[in-house]
Amino acid sequence: MRTVSVQAGQPVSLDTRPNFTEIRPDDGAIRWLIVEAATSSELEELFNRLDCDGKEIADHIAGEQWTHWLDRKQFCIMGLAEPTAWSPAQTWFHVVALHNTIVSVHRTEVAATDAFIQRWWLDRPGPSQAMEAVLLHLIQSYVEEEEEEFVRIRLQVEQHADGLRCGDQSFVVEQVEELMTKTHNMATVFFEQQRLCEDLGFAKTEAISMGTYKELYHQGAQSIRRMREGIEQIQRRLEELQRQHLMDQQQLTEARMRVLTIISATFLPLTLIAGIYGMNFTHMPELDESYAYVLVLAGMAIFAIGMVVFFIRRGWFR
Repeated sequence: MRTVSVQAGQPVSLDTRPNFTEIRPDDGAIRWLIVEAATSSELEELFNRLDCDGKEIADHIAGEQWTHWLDRKQFCIMGLAEPTAWSPAQTWFHVVALHNTIVSVHRTEVAATDAFIQRWWLDRPGPSQAMEAVLLHLIQSYVEEEEEEFVRIRLQVEQHADGLRCGDQSFVVEQVEELMTKTHNMATVFFEQQRLCEDLGFAKTEAISMGTYKELYHQGAQSIRRMREGIEQIQRRLEELQRQHLMDQQQLTEARMRVLTIISATFLPLTLIAGIYGMNFTHMPELDESYAYVLVLAGMAIFAIGMVVFFIRRGWFR
């Protein structure tokens, strides 16, 4: 477990080995607790120490209702999708808002947690000492983490588009399909973040009182909505690249079939002629003529040239 503390007049601090027994919700600090790979009994004990119904919270989290909103007088539980860059698969976690405390509950260890906290909490000015401000800063940090991945995906899409346009042989359609999966997961992440910002404006819990922050949450939801529009644009672009790749493959297949058709139409009749004269029937008077085989070969060559000219005139070599 890790604890990020926000207190007036002091910089944001990080404790990587906090003690459950030393956590006091009434000491004036606003805390963000990051809990990873905890059992239901450990979660129940933690929330009981935070003066909440630990069993109800632990049972709700254990039920894996990842997108379900649970609103109570003392707390509210929100489901969020983890940033796309953290895992290739879609993963979820819970955010529990209490009095002066926010708890993020992840099912497994998250390798990116320390770098995430350093980048978005310790290396930049922290939020003011208000529960609503800290929660908004938390949501904003997740949004900005996803925005960075959005920029990386957009650059990858344009690189694939250039490679497809230039005939890059290293381009494979599986790369486009992988990006389509990422953008789908990213759209889910942004959707859940937008919904959270909108739903918090109607929260009934005493742990959160929007007040003047309601407009900031509304603006945050609108900003996330624009990011979702950007994701939809990238998804359409990926669909275009996929269609273009399929069309290129179809044209390549048609070109190969065209070559095979030319070869078949030219050489199969020649093979038939050669087979007939190769039988050396005794009742073929033309075989007794001088240079008979040479004349037959010349006729076959003329036939082959005629077939090639025919295909050229029909535009099969273009």
